[in-house]
Amino acid sequence: MFSVIVAAALAVSTPSPASDIFAWRQSDAPAFQLEKARLDALLAASMIGPADSERLARMMVAEASTDATDYAARWDKIAAELKIARAKLATMKAGGPYADESHWLLKARAATADPDARALFERVFLDQSALTMRPELDPAGKAAFRAAFKPDTQAILLDNVVWLKAVLGRIGWFDISKYGERASQAAWLVVQHADHDPDWQKAMLETLAPKVKSGDMQGTYYAYLVDRVAVNAGKPQTYGTQGGCVGPGDWQPKLSVAPEALDRRRAEVGLESIAAYRERLVGGCA
Repeated sequence: MFSVIVAAALAVSTPSPASDIFAWRQSDAPAFQLEKARLDALLAASMIGPADSERLARMMVAEASTDATDYAARWDKIAAELKIARAKLATMKAGGPYADESHWLLKARAATADPDARALFERVFLDQSALTMRPELDPAGKAAFRAAFKPDTQAILLDNVVWLKAVLGRIGWFDISKYGERASQAAWLVVQHADHDPDWQKAMLETLAPKVKSGDMQGTYYAYLVDRVAVNAGKPQTYGTQGGCVGPGDWQPKLSVAPEALDRRRAEVGLESIAAYRERLVGGCA
């Protein structure tokens, strides 16, 4: 009940015009932080809509800005990058020239005549393209961009999950023996990114375990899903695949069970050492 009252109060007290966000942070920091925490939770749960995602992004920009002029200039840059990204995504959906950059289309889709596999590769191409947009912004700007762009990526992920569930209802899985390794990897990517549906991710572990044993699913990707399910449930992971940047040039895995045996478990499923894995990822921690 308290959370409902707080949400209702915030809806009344927080400013509506986007231009007031910076001034609001300056004048009422506690209410600003409470609202930001609410929006952060929606973002983390992949339940944030377009209006709230832009609002959160503007709040993030306000926190990184020194004054109102700086805030306006920073947001203008982000808005410009969002416009570019959305135009690029629309072109990709229409089969435009950006498709020439994707191995999912140039190699994987071109190598099969199976309609399900071809559709899968097209969907994963959009998934990966949306998730890897690289705006020309500073670290704070990139974080705000990702928040504002979240509904765009989430719409693709949601649609892909609905589609894949229907296809798997017919074929079981994109078995390596029938569809090839790229198709199995592509289907796994859709499952891996379905954080809005953790029950389905968990159920897929039971479906895929025998596929790993038979050679029809890659053990390395299965390990990533094992960790994703554990982390989504608030539990320690097994293989140390899930983590994030904790500072410039510093990527750390989330809590793992028996960390002293982590490299042994990783080796058993074909993963590199945790040190080598971290070294590959630190470049993305600006």
